[in-house]
Amino acid sequence: ADIPIQSLQEMFRVNYTIVSQVNPHVTPFLLTSHSRTNSFGLKMLEMLDEMASKTVNHQLDRLVKLKAIPSVYGHNFDKFALQNFTGDVTIVPRIPLNLRFKILSHPTDDDMVQYIDIGEKATWPHLQHIQHVLRIEQLIDATIASLKKDLLARRSASAERVSEV
Repeated sequence: ADIPIQSLQEMFRVNYTIVSQVNPHVTPFLLTSHSRTNSFGLKMLEMLDEMASKTVNHQLDRLVKLKAIPSVYGHNFDKFALQNFTGDVTIVPRIPLNLRFKILSHPTDDDMVQYIDIGEKATWPHLQHIQHVLRIEQLIDATIASLKKDLLARRSASAERVSEV
């Protein structure tokens, strides 16, 4: 399922979303901006992987806009293509091909340790940005609280002056 951002905004006043996207059918199509290797050969493979992902995304967008995605066994895949799988910050662990296939079977304990390690490493580059956004939100909240307090104090002082007269 996609991320219910609108529902979260309405029910809980969420205005900033952090998504850790690990769905194996989604992550190949989400792009990251940094290289994962220093090897020329692996960089070429990354480039080809990125180009293939961009091409598939572009073609899916075109098919959706043309309403040309057929239903298969009664399932409409155009809704899948239109779903939102990202947030304001989207953490996408880059799982190696050898582990991607194991996701669909029963992973071992060692595989799970590797998945967790990959997820943690994918999170680190986003932490400073998340901390900055949190500080800004806390500053805004503190400013609003201070302004409300000042407004109440002024109203109270005005009410006292009116009652004295």
